[in-house]
Amino acid sequence: MPTPKSAARIALDELLADGQWHDRADAIEHMAPYVPPGQAIRRAIGLRERQDAERRRQGVTPNPSQSRARDSQAVGAHDIARATVNGAADNGAIESISAPDGRVLIRRTPSA
Repeated sequence: MPTPKSAARIALDELLADGQWHDRADAIEHMAPYVPPGQAIRRAIGLRERQDAERRRQGVTPNPSQSRARDSQAVGAHDIARATVNGAADNGAIESISAPDGRVLIRRTPSA
């Protein structure tokens, strides 16, 4: 039995249901509010811990920001939404192209 789709993935499917090309960044912003807050915060904490560890490995002392706690949910939700889009592309559910202005556009892969 396949894993159920997350609320963020369902939101992506609904956005792309019209079959038109959509800006990838806009799609990620559209999906972010559907990521559960606790999941988003845990993702942000993990991202920052890995980033701090990498900085320490490079000999740089991490500088904790006062805004970390305030923006953790937004950072984590954005990263989860980005990973959801990437996963859908890796699985062939969506396709992407680069627009002449440099934006990345995505749409649901047309069924044959």
